[in-house]
Amino acid sequence: MAYDVTNNTSTIELGPGSSIPVPSNLTPIALPPITPTPELISVDAAAPVGTIVELPNTLPSPELIAPDNVSPVGTVVELPPDVPPDGIVYLETIPIPDEINIVESPLRLEQLQDVNIAPRNDQDFLQYDAASNTYIHVPAPTSGGDIFTADINVVLSGGKSFGKYTNGQTIPATGKTAVEVILDAAIEYIAATWSFFSVGVQPTTIEVGTTIAGGRTWTWGINLNSGDVPTISIEDVTSASAIVVDTPNDGSHIDVANTIQLNSDGATQQWRGVATDITPIPNVVFNSSPYTVTARFYRFYGASATSPTNSATVRALPQSAFQTGGNTFNLNTGSTLTKFVVALPPGRTITSVIDLDALNADITSEYIAQPSINVLDAGGTNRAYNIYEMNVGAPYSSDHRHQIHTA
Repeated sequence: MAYDVTNNTSTIELGPGSSIPVPSNLTPIALPPITPTPELISVDAAAPVGTIVELPNTLPSPELIAPDNVSPVGTVVELPPDVPPDGIVYLETIPIPDEINIVESPLRLEQLQDVNIAPRNDQDFLQYDAASNTYIHVPAPTSGGDIFTADINVVLSGGKSFGKYTNGQTIPATGKTAVEVILDAAIEYIAATWSFFSVGVQPTTIEVGTTIAGGRTWTWGINLNSGDVPTISIEDVTSASAIVVDTPNDGSHIDVANTIQLNSDGATQQWRGVATDITPIPNVVFNSSPYTVTARFYRFYGASATSPTNSATVRALPQSAFQTGGNTFNLNTGSTLTKFVVALPPGRTITSVIDLDALNADITSEYIAQPSINVLDAGGTNRAYNIYEMNVGAPYSSDHRHQIHTA
């Protein structure tokens, strides 16, 4: 090792014809809360001798931290382990080492001795942020530069808060200046959330026997807030299988999944989106609300010129709707026909009928049960429908609403 008075530098000899300048002062840097040992100076042989490297946010093992983030790529410096607990390190006045032991190769030096580590209040530094796995450049404070030696327990009354911290919480202030503590309190991480997750134009209620075709178009939205969600996955919740894994988070995806048929009343098919916010460490996985499709039978009803006799004539009745349990609905009689028919899916019956336009008269007994009729569902399967019919001697002079209660 040689000291150059003119340039105020020391040079560590690594091998014939090669050397690394060791500056007398280094700029401040930040380390993660846990640093490896022993202390090393590691050199990139492909880079010019003596230059300094800038590292990515995700560091290799062992972690190597650059003294600054602006210098040309080259030498990587890893600092000694005895650093302040918050991971902030300032280096100044590095004496000429008494001894340099070269180990493993001429490009790896170990046991850099007599390094003076001292926190400073008058210079910029890099602060390691575990939540985002990044190094944040923090300017030197102009005032309030003293560093806290202990955390702060928040004691406030009446619902008050200090930024994001509330009564009973602890502010991790150790090793930070007042400016840093204020910045920490004022900036809260806001997690990414799903705004919606949908399956194209797929309705959420379908007739029993309907086939859900493949080639579905999925659309979604994610509120990133403070997060970063580069990809998502789509899961078939019903079959506990993946439809697509790590597709780009661009809001749309078309799959080639197999068709699905729902063949019973109340059968469901569910999908959901699964996203990973890669900003926090560890990463956070969060799911969308499930997109659920439910199969239901139709009920058919209304005024009719003739009594239905088969599936086609039942399905031709003027009104229809999905039957979802004990529904109540209105049959409109009109003023031209005298026959009113209700066809209910298997297991459903009429419990009462009220004529809302005849002083709420109870006309339940007027709806007479008829022989059941097999009605084809959406998949072509016969279903035994319960048929009720009411007949009057002459058409109503105006439309009447028959309020029909079912169970």
